[in-house]
Order: sequence, then structure tokens, then C-alpha cells
Amino acid sequence: MISGVILIPFTPLQKLLRQWEHVSPHNGAQAMLVDGVLDPDLVESAWQSTLRDMGLGRVHVEEDEGYSHEIWSGDPPTPLVSHVTSDQDVCSYLQEQVNRRFLPAPAMPYRAFALQHEDRCYLGIVYQQWIADSVSIRLLMREWFYRIFFPARARKKLIDLPRLRQIRGPELRPIPRELVGAAKQIYRWTRDRKHLATLPSCDEPGQTSLRRYTFAAGELDDIMLVARAEGCTINDLLIGMLASAITPHLRKNELSTHLAIASSIDLRPYAQGDLSETFGSLLTYV
Repeated sequence: MISGVILIPFTPLQKLLRQWEHVSPHNGAQAMLVDGVLDPDLVESAWQSTLRDMGLGRVHVEEDEGYSHEIWSGDPPTPLVSHVTSDQDVCSYLQEQVNRRFLPAPAMPYRAFALQHEDRCYLGIVYQQWIADSVSIRLLMREWFYRIFFPARARKKLIDLPRLRQIRGPELRPIPRELVGAAKQIYRWTRDRKHLATLPSCDEPGQTSLRRYTFAAGELDDIMLVARAEGCTINDLLIGMLASAITPHLRKNELSTHLAIASSIDLRPYAQGDLSETFGSLLTYV
């Protein structure tokens, strides 16, 4: 688990995310709301022990090859948790943090925070998305929570890291008709991609923002009722909303007749083994 011992190959998605980070931060965030006033020293020590016990810390990158984790041993120096005691709203705080760049590797790819509001507290992690998916961050959050409130339930062994053999997809046995259909889809995609509309590049990297939409009473139920009748999923609805939101910002030209939107999916359910406790970025785009 020391730097250089286990080299994890980059997945295609990780390579893509790292390319995007040259333009703008591509961070994620998760937070949980707990009741009570938390002891900052306990929160800090629990986070430190979480990193040590799970074998995480700074990440070292071998360009175009892969990366490795280093067990935290005092670098970067403490404190590791940002304690926010102001009246700052959690949404504005997260918006600020997801647009704040991480230091280049070797560096810590997670920023833990505790945002105290009177008798309740938000505990959260801002992280680089190429390092870990949401399942992995929930694993970190769980262990951090246990060490604060239920130390006896805390995990005391190093986490499993994704190896190339672990992230193989489902075994496919297509019939000839399916092969023909797949070939046609590839052909159509190759043809249509020449006419894709593109979003204008951002002149000021990091200026992305979080937007919130509040549904009126009963509105979401009506949408879901119609969606189920049409065989639509939540992901279909989100893609449709995204397409509607970005269409006004597309560059208008005679070739912009198509719009491509990628959606990330979790590969864990399709693996040959149980990856529920594996820490990494086990995602792909469709």
C-alpha cells in the first residue's frame, strides 16, 4: 500500500476526467447531516484514523500508466478537516469547494469538512472525481461516521483497490442479430458525430455553478406517473432536463443538428466478484 507498490491502471473514464481537469476542476462532494455539536478534535482524529486504517492519503501518478495510494503518515500536516463555524449556507460552501482546484499529485485528493450550525452539523468530503466514485466516498463517509459515534463498528483493515482483473464487465454472448444491430449503431454514431453541436468553451475555468430547482406540491408525482407509463427511467428524465437546459447555449451553425450527452453508470453490479467494498472509480460512460 506504500506509494509505488500497487499501481492501479487508469480506466478510459479516469483518463478523460484528468483531461477535463486541465480546463476546469471536476470535483464531487458528499455530505451528511448529524444532530448535535461535534467535538472538533474528535472529528479530526476520526478522519485521520479513517485514512490510516483504510490505507489512503496522498496519491502518486505515473503519467499515462496509473496511480497509487499512500497511507497518510502526517503529510499533509494536520489539521485535515476544515471546520466551518460561520453562518455560511451548505450549498454555497459546496459550490465554492467543487470549483476549487486540488493540488497536482502527489497530493491529498480529498478535503474533509465539518460545517456546524447551532445544534446540527454537516460532515462532508469534497473529492477529485477521477480518484473515486460515489460508492467509494460513501464507504469513506461510513467509516468516518463510525469512528465518531460507533468506534467498535469501525473497519480495521485496508480497503480493496481496483485491479484490472476486478473491473471486467459482464460476459457477453451476443447472437448474430445482436452483432448486426451493434454494428449498425456504431456506424450511425460514427456518421452522426460529425454533426454534433458543441458547447462554447469557458473563458474562465472554474465558473461552473450549482443550480437548484424546487418542484411544486404534486408536480414530481405527476412527472413520475407519466414517465413510468412511457417506460422512462430517472436517468432518462435527467438527460432530458439537461438537454433542455443546455440547448440555448449551443453554438448555432449549419452542422449542429445533433446533441450527444454522456451518462456515467456504475459497473460494480456487472463485475464477476463483489466490489461493494472496493475503493476506486468503477464507472464508465454511455
